[in-house]
Amino acid sequence: MEGLFTLLALSIVMAITSFVVGSLPLAFTLSPSQLRLISSLGMGVLVGTSLIVIIPEGVETLYSANSHNDRKGLSTRSVTAVEWQHRSFPAVAAVDFSSSNKEAASTFPLTQTVHVTRDDQSELRQREDEGESNKDEHNGHKEENSSHAWIGVALISGFILMYLIDKLPDFATPSKQQRPPYHISLDNLGSGLRRNPSPSREGGLLDAGSTSSRSHSFATTTGLVIHAAADGIALGASTSDTGLSFIIFLAIMVHKAPASFGLTSVLLKQGVSSRTARAHLVVFSLAAPFGALATFLFVRIVGSGSNNDEAATLWRTGMLLLFSAGTFLYVAMHTMQENSPNSELRELPMNGYGDSRDIPTESDKSMRDLVASVIGMILPLFLQLGHAH
Repeated sequence: MEGLFTLLALSIVMAITSFVVGSLPLAFTLSPSQLRLISSLGMGVLVGTSLIVIIPEGVETLYSANSHNDRKGLSTRSVTAVEWQHRSFPAVAAVDFSSSNKEAASTFPLTQTVHVTRDDQSELRQREDEGESNKDEHNGHKEENSSHAWIGVALISGFILMYLIDKLPDFATPSKQQRPPYHISLDNLGSGLRRNPSPSREGGLLDAGSTSSRSHSFATTTGLVIHAAADGIALGASTSDTGLSFIIFLAIMVHKAPASFGLTSVLLKQGVSSRTARAHLVVFSLAAPFGALATFLFVRIVGSGSNNDEAATLWRTGMLLLFSAGTFLYVAMHTMQENSPNSELRELPMNGYGDSRDIPTESDKSMRDLVASVIGMILPLFLQLGHAH
């Protein structure tokens, strides 16, 4: 129950912090460079957490399950050896060589019988020890190879899950309808060429623009909610280790803070009201805690239905950690692509009439974003120093 209380406390703090940070755009706005700096730091923390914290912890937990099985088998063999030796002593002392039985003593020479019996026991014991050592070596190699295979399976499973979550909604939504041509009469040619910051003021584009904005805002929120729920998997899978849960909690928070801030900013730019944006923010803030609690309950239900062997519990925990590491790697890769300069160039107007001031200059792509990303990658290493064991 201690793990459940810790997870509940972290989930409550995560939900409140995400909502507070996401509400900031309703009061003031950050410049694009400041928001990009926070996003770069969060991206670096995601990469560092997956490579420095989650993957090593998952591998160590997975191999500790095998070592636990080895220790259990060794103790069982020790008890068997003691029982075998205990049963073998009466066989050696089966013949009575006392002075009262001289005929038996003359029939069975003392030195030869004892010598042969000891050699037989030594040879038999040596053969059994060699057979057990060869069997242990074979089983050790088999378990080691099996662990190597499961590491890759868990990592790629988490990565593929996030990839499908990211790409499948694109196939489910209908294809974008082509915007109807904007006809300008010769009498209104001058006013038509003027740039209007709000094209929805034109009667012909008002309905289409509002419908497109509403559907786009829903798609944006849905994508971020799914990502946040997947991030909660890592937190729910690490409840067996309080120190690891705290590190993963910090990594998720650093990633969710700019995401919640950016969600509200994008919704406001799309013309969504403050009340609707706040409702979207509440759903996003509760997504990661819901994913963490659902993962925790799933692990407990599956664990209670199977045997409560410590090795099996360690194996499941290691697989969940590696699975969450795969999800972290995809989210980090996705964030790196969003922060790349090429992604900004793809969003430029392609009709040739865009304002040249909208084009990002070389000064916008400063070195501080790169430094922030590297600092974010190294930050989990310092958090891991006190947790290393």
